[in-house]
Amino acid sequence: MLAFSSNSSLFDAHFHVNSGDFSSFSGEYRGIACAVTPKEWQEADSVLLPAHGVLRSFGVHPWTPSDQALCFLERLLQEGRLCAVGEAGLDFFTPNLAASADEQRRFWHAQLALAGRFSLPLVVHARKSLSHIMQDSFLLRSLGAVVFHGFSGSAEEAAQILRKIPCAYFSFGAVLCRGGKKAASCLASIPAERVLLETDTAGTALLPAVYEAAYDIRSLTTAGERQDFCAQVLLNARTVFG
Repeated sequence: MLAFSSNSSLFDAHFHVNSGDFSSFSGEYRGIACAVTPKEWQEADSVLLPAHGVLRSFGVHPWTPSDQALCFLERLLQEGRLCAVGEAGLDFFTPNLAASADEQRRFWHAQLALAGRFSLPLVVHARKSLSHIMQDSFLLRSLGAVVFHGFSGSAEEAAQILRKIPCAYFSFGAVLCRGGKKAASCLASIPAERVLLETDTAGTALLPAVYEAAYDIRSLTTAGERQDFCAQVLLNARTVFG
């Protein structure tokens, strides 16, 4: 059975093993290792040990859609090896990506259906496509949880999402460290019960920086306030990922 480790106060809601150096890492890293290709899943298997305290997600990314990856996802779901489906979504950021919109939508809807079928949260990648994602809000709200990964939208967009998808959570990453004003305003305004934090890399160094940026944005100045916030983010992760 998938389970959290117990000895870390910081939780990384989304990272990729193949984007960082875990070769000499022997401690615990609490978070969700996301893979988007069978090769990336296998690389994670070769690096991550049970003692690392890491949960797993797998999704067909809109950059690399393939039926092979979709079949691999369904197999992992049938074997009970995932805590979430994703990252899945739509990305219309460039003309080339926008040109593949129909194909992206096919894989998006397939994964949305799988998340519902296996009663798992869905981790959403949405870049220049939030209005299109929200066209499926009725289906999304039927899931246990929907995590908007790498969220950089405005407070107004987050409020609109929560009105239509009450089970939504917002995962903020390195944009906080880069001074992203929209993301900072959003993080400052939404309830702590809806916040997750992530690196989107392999953040043994980046994760504390993301948390420090979040503390500053939310004006958490005392040790007690920071500990309470960390505890709430961890509780959110337990609520979403089980």
